[in-house]
This record gives sequence, C-alpha cells and structure tokens, in this order.
Amino acid sequence: MRCAPHGTALTIVGTAASLLEGDVLRVVLELGPGARLDVTTAAAQLAHPCPDGGGTTVEVTAALAAGAALVWRPEPTVVCAGGRHRAAAAVTLADGAAALWLDEVVLGRSGEDPTDAALAASLAVDHCGRPLLRDGLDTGLPGARGPAVLGRAARYVGTVHAWGRAVGPGPSAEGVTRFDLAGPGALWRVVTADVAAGRAAIAAAGDALAAVAAEAGVH
Repeated sequence: MRCAPHGTALTIVGTAASLLEGDVLRVVLELGPGARLDVTTAAAQLAHPCPDGGGTTVEVTAALAAGAALVWRPEPTVVCAGGRHRAAAAVTLADGAAALWLDEVVLGRSGEDPTDAALAASLAVDHCGRPLLRDGLDTGLPGARGPAVLGRAARYVGTVHAWGRAVGPGPSAEGVTRFDLAGPGALWRVVTADVAAGRAAIAAAGDALAAVAAEAGVH
C-alpha cells in the first residue's frame, strides 16, 4: 500500500499460483467517511482448469461511507478451458460516496475454445440503501452463447462502471456500448472475440471516464 496524491493506493499481489480448484479468494474493503482508495492488482488472475468437478471463487465486498471514493481497476481474470469460476461482488455506497469499477474477463487462454471456460459472475450495487445495479453473466445458462448475450466466439467481456454521481456525456469509443442506470451512474461494456481490441477500447473508455470523474472528486 502506498500514499497517492488523492488518497491511498493498494496493489494486490498474489504469492502463489492461483486460482486452483477449490480456492476461494475474498477481498473486503471498508472506506470511512471521505476516504479515497485506488485498488489495482500486480498481474492478471488465472482461474485454472478444474478436473475434479470443483471450481474457483473470488468474492469482493466494498462498503463506502459518506463522501468516500473508490477506484477498483484490477488486471483481467482469465478463465482457462476446463475452468469453472465464480465471481461475486457486492458494493454499498452511502450518500455522497462514489466509485469507478473496472471488470475484465477473458474466456480461455490463447488457442483454447472459449466455450470450454465456465463463468458465473454477479454484481450487486446499492446506493443510499436502495438497489442501484444488479448485473451478471452465467455461461452455463441456456442462451448465454446466443447472439443476444455473448455469441459463439466472444472471449472478452470488459465493463467500466461509474456509480454515485450523475454522469454526463462521458467517454465514447468504437465498440463500446453505454448503459445508463435509473440512479446515479452508468456503465460502458465491450463484448468481443478480439481480446487486444477489447482491452484497448475499454481502456480508452476508462481513461476518459477517469478524467471526467476527477473533476467530480472521484480520483
């Protein structure tokens, strides 16, 4: 952890090969009133194959008190062919709190069939005690590989979220789709078979959004 110009920066470093079958990783963040925290990871998270029928799990919980600001921008999670990965995140924001949240998932390593990588992801965000967002993706459900969700060949799903502030025109980038929330916030998403292009597009959107957010006090 180190001090950043506008708060504290935290880098999560893995100390062993992960995630292996049966592994459960939990991250719990609690930000006090007015706190600022920027979280990154040192490398991508690899969810290894699960030959014995088990799975891998990552759970993230973040609670932001009044006026707190969180930037969550880890490197991507890569689910190997034969992997069964569950990712669950829950975020609560009090009045005046705000967050920027990056989520990137790659289905299959280079040369692997993305349909052989199983992912069940969920995201729940509450603002001032009320639901703001419920999002998720389960590749095991019927239709997940249909044209309305992933399509047959998609390997990369990247999303940038902004919560707790009214979002103006915001960033725009080729291949990025914006979804406005009923409450204060919006998200930008890329779904593509081209991992490099998808990462570049979501990075451009994220950089532009970070500049907008800085003006609003989310650093």
